[in-house]
Amino acid sequence: MITFAGELAMPRYPEVHGVLEAAKVSKGRPLVLDLSAAIHVDPMIAGEIVLFVRRSLRYGATVAIVPPPHPNEWLTHAASIREAHFRETREEALALVGAAAGRSPDGG
Repeated sequence: MITFAGELAMPRYPEVHGVLEAAKVSKGRPLVLDLSAAIHVDPMIAGEIVLFVRRSLRYGATVAIVPPPHPNEWLTHAASIREAHFRETREEALALVGAAAGRSPDGG
C-alpha cells in the first residue's frame, strides 16, 4: 500500500516521485494508493501519480485508489486510469486488491 497525507505541493515532488519509483509493480501485483489524508494535490504531483497508475495498469496490476477528500481533476477524470478502481475507504480498497490477489495464478 502506498499512502500520502497532508499537502502534496511541489516541494514534496521528490518524495512522491521516490516513493512511486520504489513501488514499481511487478506484473499483475495488486496495489492500493491511499490519498484519503491528502489535503491538496498539486497538478504536477497528480500527473506523476496518474503516470504511475497508468504504468501499473499496463503491467496488469489491479489498482485501487482512495481519492483525497477534495479530489484533483487529474486524478478522478484521467481517461488513462479509468480502469483503476476508486473506493471510498482504505478497507474497501484493501478488500478489492485482496480478492484480486486471490484470483491470480500464483496466489498473489
